[in-house]
Amino acid sequence: MMALAPHRARELRDLVALIDERRVAKCDGRLVLAELTDRFAARHRFAHGAYELRIAGVTSTSTAGAAGLLTNWQAAARRRLAKDRDHA
Repeated sequence: MMALAPHRARELRDLVALIDERRVAKCDGRLVLAELTDRFAARHRFAHGAYELRIAGVTSTSTAGAAGLLTNWQAAARRRLAKDRDHA
């Protein structure tokens, strides 16, 4: 796996933090997905019984709706950041 560019790692950390901020503010997950799409070119869809989110090179899926999808994406982003630190 290639190392993350510094700007990509910063982007992932910022996106994880943004989703946390929206969760604390009790924002509807669908509105957070719309914001991510508008501001950060995220792509999300529902196919074959699961939601999928792709943003900043990280993809995740969930069958638990928007909130579950955001939680799963954050976990995937954190794993990617951890792998990058482990290989640095």
